Amino acid sequence: MIKKYLFLAFMAFFLLMGVGCCPVTRLNISIDVDDSFRQAYGNRIVNIDVVGVSPVEHKRWESYSMTKYWESGDAMRDSLSTVKLTIDPSKKEPQIIWANDSHWDKWMAGANDKDPPRIYVLVQLPGTFNAGKDDKPGNMDARRQILPTGSCRWDSSAGHPPTVKLILKADRIVTDTQPKLDKGSN
Repeated sequence: MIKKYLFLAFMAFFLLMGVGCCPVTRLNISIDVDDSFRQAYGNRIVNIDVVGVSPVEHKRWESYSMTKYWESGDAMRDSLSTVKLTIDPSKKEPQIIWANDSHWDKWMAGANDKDPPRIYVLVQLPGTFNAGKDDKPGNMDARRQILPTGSCRWDSSAGHPPTVKLILKADRIVTDTQPKLDKGSN
């Protein structure tokens, strides 16, 4: 009888150890231009940076001024390994950063399932922005989208590795492939 209870307790322990574990995954990141952008700005070229941010740096990047980030000579912009894209709205094909891109090696260095890195997609939208007034934290800023790298955050319909689609609109960048809600911040 005691063996039975010990066995059940042992099994319950291992089941609980697996709860909340969400393996880290690389993403295919696809960025497309919406017609609203083309109507507002024609074929105006747009700069987009894609940055892998470690859990240690996440809070700083989440609240960093997007207005300052896009100023000439900003040190934060070149502080991490970044894919710098130039989006040409006259081209109909989306720009894609593939899961096998070499930047992922740096972004995932030291990553673990409990606190994975996040991918920041930062856009230099046309127009004038004022530091403080237009800057907002996280995804509330129209110029920033933060993508989780926990595999459990992406529906299986996004593929393996997940393909995350973002759309550049006239006034913001949005994540078209929405991550699943999660209790954690992965």
